[in-house]
Amino acid sequence: MTSAARRLWPAFETYHAHIYFVPEAAEAYRELGLKGGWMGYFASRAAALGAASPGLVTAVFFNFHPAMVARALPDAWALASPDDVLAARLRTADGALRRLIPDHVGSPAEAEAAALAREAAEAPALSGRPLFGARLCGRRHRRANGCSNTHVSLLRKRNWMKVMAAITTKSV
Repeated sequence: MTSAARRLWPAFETYHAHIYFVPEAAEAYRELGLKGGWMGYFASRAAALGAASPGLVTAVFFNFHPAMVARALPDAWALASPDDVLAARLRTADGALRRLIPDHVGSPAEAEAAALAREAAEAPALSGRPLFGARLCGRRHRRANGCSNTHVSLLRKRNWMKVMAAITTKSV
């Protein structure tokens, strides 16, 4: 990976992962009736797949013990629909970003970054990336103004290092 890609990675990863750590997320999932942090985490991350089974989520996420996933799913889907969970996740991400970086959200720079991230995220390469494919094809993930941290999340679901290298070789 190029040195520019290495420098960009922490910023992209932070932008993507904030949704897992902001207090607004836990509150939004609690309001839907989800119980505990892990139920909200697994449900919000897997919602693009629909009412996915614990086995599917374990396979797609690949780094959690099956029993841990099974404690959250499918019970989460009895409490809230995947569409409602995904909508809560996206509202929360938008609100948290507006709180954390208010001068950036809605700016021309954000619109340009979102357009570039969207272009990279929507380039073909779905093979072996089921969560990426589900999120990309769902189209339920865009903010009203069309800019979303979800495009960064989509990029993360792809082969991150190759995407970052491609972006930086274009001097983006």
